[in-house]
Amino acid sequence: METRKQVLDRIREQLPFGLDPAMQVGEDSVLADLGLTSLHLLTLVLELQRRYGLDMEKLAAAGLPVTMKDLVDMLDSEQSIR
Repeated sequence: METRKQVLDRIREQLPFGLDPAMQVGEDSVLADLGLTSLHLLTLVLELQRRYGLDMEKLAAAGLPVTMKDLVDMLDSEQSIR
């Protein structure tokens, strides 16, 4: 079982190249402020779906995440994350 910090770190690994490595990325980070386009976001969600076996119908019903916290919460609702 992964912690929220571990999940956040895994999400950070999936962020696109070109993101300033010095930029602080936490749960309160707004995805658009990180420079993610809708294509980046879709690619990120698909990778998380593949890695964690998320239910795409549930993800689609929940809508697109806005913050990193939204992404972690999305994973948390599908798994036991502490």
